[in-house]
Amino acid sequence: MKRSRIVGRHSDPLLPFLCAILVLVSLHACDRGTEAPSERAPAVAAPLRFTETAADARIDFVSMYRDDALDYVSEAIGGGAAWLDYDNDGDWDVYITTGAGHPNALYRNDGGTFTPAAEAGVDHEACGMGVAAADYDADGWADLFVTNFGAPDVLYRNSGDGTFEDVTDSARVGGDATAWSASAVWGDVDGDGDLDLYVARYVDFNDPSSAMGVYVAVKPEGPETLHPEFYAPQANVLYANNGDGTFADVTDRAGVRDAAGKGLAVAFADYDNDADLDLYVANDVSANTMFTNRGDGTFADASFLTGTDDLRAGMGIDFADIDEDGDLDFFVTYLQDEMNALYRNNTTRHDAAPSDTFDDIASEAGLAIPSLGLTGWGTVLEDFDGDGDFDLFVTNGHVNVDQANPVECIGQRDQVFRNDGGMLTDTPDAFAFTDWRAGRGLAAADYDNDGDVDVLVVQNNARALLFRNDTQSTGDWVKVRAPVGARIHVQIGGRTLIREARAGSSFLSTHAPEMVIATPGGRTVDRVTMLRPRQETVSDPPPRSVTTFYADDRPATVTPPER
Repeated sequence: MKRSRIVGRHSDPLLPFLCAILVLVSLHACDRGTEAPSERAPAVAAPLRFTETAADARIDFVSMYRDDALDYVSEAIGGGAAWLDYDNDGDWDVYITTGAGHPNALYRNDGGTFTPAAEAGVDHEACGMGVAAADYDADGWADLFVTNFGAPDVLYRNSGDGTFEDVTDSARVGGDATAWSASAVWGDVDGDGDLDLYVARYVDFNDPSSAMGVYVAVKPEGPETLHPEFYAPQANVLYANNGDGTFADVTDRAGVRDAAGKGLAVAFADYDNDADLDLYVANDVSANTMFTNRGDGTFADASFLTGTDDLRAGMGIDFADIDEDGDLDFFVTYLQDEMNALYRNNTTRHDAAPSDTFDDIASEAGLAIPSLGLTGWGTVLEDFDGDGDFDLFVTNGHVNVDQANPVECIGQRDQVFRNDGGMLTDTPDAFAFTDWRAGRGLAAADYDNDGDVDVLVVQNNARALLFRNDTQSTGDWVKVRAPVGARIHVQIGGRTLIREARAGSSFLSTHAPEMVIATPGGRTVDRVTMLRPRQETVSDPPPRSVTTFYADDRPATVTPPER
């Protein structure tokens, strides 16, 4: 029998027993009715519907390996994507990395269809991994930071004329070719008003033969190793923005090196509601790490104290206030047979003493068992059906090679979970699509400006997928844009929703910097308030309007013309 080129991670023999226990726990939680993330009665929601429309939208991106063979773990990991409005024309363009040594690509959005923007000068050719998009120099134009394996990282500064300039060397953020950078995220961690940059790094794979006695591939020309477990981790890096176009490596001073972790995904979020950005790193085959911001740009490792030092194979992250109790919960994807995790934030819980701890309630919420047998990567929490609560999208894909097609990893179906009053239900009938390959990066945006959130999925050694959200919501919506890291409160009747503007999360990816707020049942938004970096309020924004908050100017609300 032919062996896979990538040796799999085997299931635990106790798995059936553990699954039975989890099912009993889930039933018990449902009987109690007190552990579900939210007891608020949901609005009536339409069935979720997603249509794969990459070809119709003219996104023809295909990730490919250098030699058309899946030989290294680096080829089984990538790639990612970022939504950004690089030309400031009001719609979301998309940048995609190959993950395999071919050119990355930027596509310009021309009213819902896309055109390759080769003239932009960002078709970097390396082993591209992740991308984090944000306006780091505050000139009004979105920039791109691209992470790589086997080559320095790259910072592209948007010139404002449809092109980008490679400023990596002058900005001092490239690292070197021996660093394997994965996900990156922008955020103002020191409160000085500009965006700093954190980069999660994976393993030292500069000499693949260094562990060949453990895992050996079956290539006739010699052994090659493919599993990350037996390679040393690489330390992460935090670059502080100096405000003059340059950055300084402040990793050790800030205390966020995470030298024992094999970083794949990273996110900034103010989980403890103290008005600064904390940091969470999802690590593969090593413990995840939660860093709490002390308020001065330095961090304390709170992983053990918060109960978030999970020793599973962490892949993707997203934060949201799922239970509407005023603090940010978060979701993490894991390797198959490890079950994904939904961490409930206990900071402001009313049925117990407030504490900066988390509980994994994936089983109670209905997320644990459906993830068994699937390896999750990119993910996003969004209100896909417009009923006022967060649903969940996860892209899945094996890390093992498909023996029937040895240039691809084994494909697995993606999942979208509908939120029904705090229980999240897998809805496979949301997709008519069936040609699943191995998903990796995932980035969300309302690319067609119709008021619902769509999803782009980067598949490993296969074409990118664009899932247009065709759910027939009966409600309305408003949109909010704000500076990276801004905390937003949205008041709808007696409900107060919290949102946070992000620039990097999921896996190797960046969602569009826009919050789509559904207003079901004929409701309207009473007011939208930005609490930081400074306080501003907009009252009664009209349905289907876009409110933009600025760091140093008054907010603006506009109602775009119907397309």
